[in-house]
Amino acid sequence: MATKEALKFGIVIGCLNCIYFLIAVAIAGKELVDISLMPVKPDFFYLVVIIFSYSVIMVIVSALLAWGALRKNPRLIAPWVILSALAMIVSSVYLMFIGHTIQLWELFSCVTFIASQCVSWYSIYSLWRNMIDNRANNAHSCTE
Repeated sequence: MATKEALKFGIVIGCLNCIYFLIAVAIAGKELVDISLMPVKPDFFYLVVIIFSYSVIMVIVSALLAWGALRKNPRLIAPWVILSALAMIVSSVYLMFIGHTIQLWELFSCVTFIASQCVSWYSIYSLWRNMIDNRANNAHSCTE
């Protein structure tokens, strides 16, 4: 059974991620409005659209994480586990290829994001895995 502390942590991480990605949606949305008013490179436009879209999806998935932890439903937690793992991989690849060309504050921001996501992801992954194992054990013991 998932501990109460792990479930509370899942709810807190879900809520904090909602706030974080709502801010990202606002910033990317402002950039999209600014882009529409002046010509920019298409690469920058596509990057902002990707960030905006990913942030909107992560707001929804983070809300599902909080709701899944509250309702002890691993199916609602799974999308967050998958998308956060993808975000860590993409951020790490970005850092490997672009890291030497970016400013120090952006490098620090990227490393901090990856580190905090790793800690959060592992904790939520453990909660999710524990919930799945418990459901499998309960289903197996009911059929005997």
